[in-house]
Amino acid sequence: MNRRNFFRALTAAPAISLYRPREAAAELPKAKVTRVRIYRPPELNPLFNQSNMVVTVETSIGITGIGEGGTKDTLEQCAGTLIGRNPFQTEALWQEAYIAWFYPPGREKAHALGALDLALWDIKGKALGLPIHELLGGTARDYCECYATGGVQPAGATAAAPASLRDRARATMDAGYRAFRMAPADVAIGGTYDTRAVVRQVARDCKEVRDGVGPDGNWCIDFHQRFDLNDAARLCAAIEEFE
Repeated sequence: MNRRNFFRALTAAPAISLYRPREAAAELPKAKVTRVRIYRPPELNPLFNQSNMVVTVETSIGITGIGEGGTKDTLEQCAGTLIGRNPFQTEALWQEAYIAWFYPPGREKAHALGALDLALWDIKGKALGLPIHELLGGTARDYCECYATGGVQPAGATAAAPASLRDRARATMDAGYRAFRMAPADVAIGGTYDTRAVVRQVARDCKEVRDGVGPDGNWCIDFHQRFDLNDAARLCAAIEEFE
């Protein structure tokens, strides 16, 4: 069959719709966001910029979504964009909250938006009776790989006599993990944070970790915000041999 005949056959055959957006949209009830509540966890450290604030988004149909993240100020501002709106328009609400108000969006505002977005998707999943992963394309794997931050403490290690990075990495592999995760150590030379000295120290630490996980083990390091671009590149080059 040539191309022209193929398309003629398509127009003559009864249409079979694999996806019917109007019917799918009709399954979602009409709803409005009525209230947003913010809960401060009792163990929240205000000096630590990784928030575990809990936020709930309530709707007129009795479904409440739950999210996590943000700060009180950024959550309150972004929440003002949601009140009275359709909670199922997740993308439109994100775009509106992202550009709304006076200050341009930054990390802090995006963190609050993420918390509210989690809650809105939670509402949509509950309304449709589906887990969120089904709405986002379905599962791609049957497990989630985990790593151990800081590693497993070997027997006999104490706060006064901590285990070496090599021993912690080895104990992590022995415990069944396939990856060990670390962060750059804080090294003060004469009371001063010397970035170049830290680069050299971290390179030595990474060699220890590679020895600990062994030739078949995996490991990763999170530089965080400790280095500028040049020093980060220097450190990457220094630890490349440790994979």
